[in-house]
Amino acid sequence: MRPSFVSCPLVAASLCAVLESTSGCAAVEGHRHPDDNVVLITLDTTRADHIGAYGSPSQTPALDRIAREGVVFDQMSAVAPLTLPAHASIFTGRFPARTGVRTNGGYLADGNQTTLAEVLKQHGYATAAFVGSYVLDSIFGLDQGFDTYVDDFDSAATAGFTASSLQRPANEVVDRALDWLRQRTTGPFFMWAHFYDAHAPYDPPEPYRTLFAADPYAGEIAFVDAQVGRLVDSLCESGLIDRTVVVVVGDHGEALGEHGEATHGQSLYESVMHVPFIVRLPGQTRQSRRLGISASAVDVMPTLLEALDIPKPAAVDGRSLMPLLAGRQGVASGIVYGEAPSAGIASSDLRMLRVGSLKLIAASRLELYDLSLDPAEQSNLADRDPDMADRMLRRLHELEQ
Repeated sequence: MRPSFVSCPLVAASLCAVLESTSGCAAVEGHRHPDDNVVLITLDTTRADHIGAYGSPSQTPALDRIAREGVVFDQMSAVAPLTLPAHASIFTGRFPARTGVRTNGGYLADGNQTTLAEVLKQHGYATAAFVGSYVLDSIFGLDQGFDTYVDDFDSAATAGFTASSLQRPANEVVDRALDWLRQRTTGPFFMWAHFYDAHAPYDPPEPYRTLFAADPYAGEIAFVDAQVGRLVDSLCESGLIDRTVVVVVGDHGEALGEHGEATHGQSLYESVMHVPFIVRLPGQTRQSRRLGISASAVDVMPTLLEALDIPKPAAVDGRSLMPLLAGRQGVASGIVYGEAPSAGIASSDLRMLRVGSLKLIAASRLELYDLSLDPAEQSNLADRDPDMADRMLRRLHELEQ
């Protein structure tokens, strides 16, 4: 059970303050430097369709503000419906088979992978991470390249804990992050803030517990949004926003009963794979642009590095999306891959390939969907178009070589 008291000015006054704190802050237009700061916000277990900027009636004014001042990717896909593999791919730009992290509790082999934090540290960045779950504890290897990695989860003091139950609420994540920011003096920094609150069981603190009594999952996301607002407000008040790239990305979604799945980890449907991805570049604010191109979590690392004029490592599966962020046309949708090993469906690992609007799910039987016509994945085309399903499967096998 998390504390009901939330140290947050957006919440203290009233619900109105939560919903209407959208004033934002003006950035200096055209002002960009190779040594811009980076703030990476990862939203655990957060469906894209539960963010206001993605058309949801959900109450997410802080995230919507970032979206209004940046670029929204409408077709962003996770690589896995599990926290650790998804984050390993975000930080390395590599698919799970190549990171070696294919399930929670896996390990990112030290020295065998190059992380975003390591690259930025090599280029003079101070690096700090503030994670909300033991699933991302430093023992699993994602602390590579971080000067500061705030996990300090006390499993010994928590009787009968599980990795997914040992967590830190969003307000404490932001408290730690802001303490670190206040101590910064000079030089660029890379900060990662991870919010785990939307993970089951859904139990938001007050006033969200009462306000969202009929939908506690949405209440968790609204609570996280308020804390994101605190973080962005601090960047605005300090003037750092004018020199900071802000990236918001989900690691995976939540089924919420769709396709017979209560939470996540057992399927590769859009309910668990379609995630938010929003990029706010200093100097390109107030764009409110939307991009319908297919993108993958492995694209986050190379995109950020190109935004900072830093070369990406050679062994990266993803591609930079900076040409799109810069407004250049003619960039095609990428191939999107996902997997859920040992998902428990007919004892078969699940793999996913998306090319444009076509999506193949390979398990004990093939499923093929045209997401442009069937976004809820209700009409399996594999039997009606076996040739296309076979071509997609062959392409999937080629990708896995």
